[in-house]
Amino acid sequence: MVTPITFRPPGVLAKLAASVDSLSNGRLLLGVGAGWNRNEHEVFDIPFLNEKERFDRLEEGITTMRDLWSRTYPKPARNPIPLLIGGKGLKRTIPLVAREAAEWNFSRLDLDMFRESRDALDQRCREIGRDPSSIRRSLMTSVIIGRDRSDLLERASQVREVLPSLRAMSPEEVLENRKDAWLVGKPDEIASRIREVSRLGVELFMLQHFLLDDSDALELLAREVLPAVA
Repeated sequence: MVTPITFRPPGVLAKLAASVDSLSNGRLLLGVGAGWNRNEHEVFDIPFLNEKERFDRLEEGITTMRDLWSRTYPKPARNPIPLLIGGKGLKRTIPLVAREAAEWNFSRLDLDMFRESRDALDQRCREIGRDPSSIRRSLMTSVIIGRDRSDLLERASQVREVLPSLRAMSPEEVLENRKDAWLVGKPDEIASRIREVSRLGVELFMLQHFLLDDSDALELLAREVLPAVA
């Protein structure tokens, strides 16, 4: 179970997370991060500190939450609650993942960059005496799927209306522009790409679907891609 709880002080977040974990019988995976989106901070009137200060607060927050789970109520079903931490920074993020995370999330379909970060994480785990395989590796990327070329072009046309960075492109250009950065193609092509990436150690794929009213694409993923990669 994954639940977003945004912009909460560590004490409040710890209690909310403990309640959710208890109610779900220990199924909560709690994602935590240092923050990166300046606009979100401005909208919620949260100071956007520099990177070092944000990471310092993240590390302090993790310590605070685990302390509260150990000595106050409500108690989580699992103590400590497993954490998901995303990112690729070799200086702060990867060492933090090695120390604290149950799952590491990589948010780019860049295989060379993934290999570099994965190897750094494995090395850091060995340095602190942790088994690298105890950390699940997940990857988040976007998807454009279609039964045929016409279907793909139609979805590409719709996606460019959602994302300003693609708006000036033709549907053909959208597919060409996104073919390496996202999962793009017919079901068998996407399944093949997922199998290729999974051989690098990725155990879970999080697919971002921008066309919220397009349930047909989700059904296509469920019916034809999932069985092919299960």
